[in-house]
Amino acid sequence: MFIVTLMAALVTGSSLVWAAVALDGVALAVYLGILIHLRRLASEREMKLHYLDPLVERPSRAGEQRTYMSGRFAHPSNQQAVAR
Repeated sequence: MFIVTLMAALVTGSSLVWAAVALDGVALAVYLGILIHLRRLASEREMKLHYLDPLVERPSRAGEQRTYMSGRFAHPSNQQAVAR
């Protein structure tokens, strides 16, 4: 949409269209800023979840009961349900 309004402003030279180009540019910048922010939040969340999972890259010990039996975030009380 930004390119269309920019081309219209270049062709017509109208100040009203140039105002629309400025508004469109600000909206595009805000949208891209939000996308970058959300991507950083998602990557930070994945890094935190990686460190919270106690079974990642840990050798299993003999006789140790696994905490997460039915999924990555399962509660230890679910062990009876999984064992059935």
